[in-house]
Amino acid sequence: MTTKEVKEIATARVAATRAAIKSHREALGITQDVMAAAIGVDRFAIIRIENGRRVLRMNELCRIAAVMGIEPDVLMRGDGE
Repeated sequence: MTTKEVKEIATARVAATRAAIKSHREALGITQDVMAAAIGVDRFAIIRIENGRRVLRMNELCRIAAVMGIEPDVLMRGDGE
């Protein structure tokens, strides 16, 4: 596997994680404001995380998953609703 292929796979997984965060949040009826307050960031941080404009830290991923009542690996796999 080439370096380019590895980067493409990593990029796809990060995108899937971000999409899973957004889809689970919306399915649970949690607003960006509520999620932001629950994990200790502002709403714009949630927007940037979901849109790929901000690095998602592991501790944030764990807090997001806890708010949703799921394990972080569910989001990391990019599982749908």
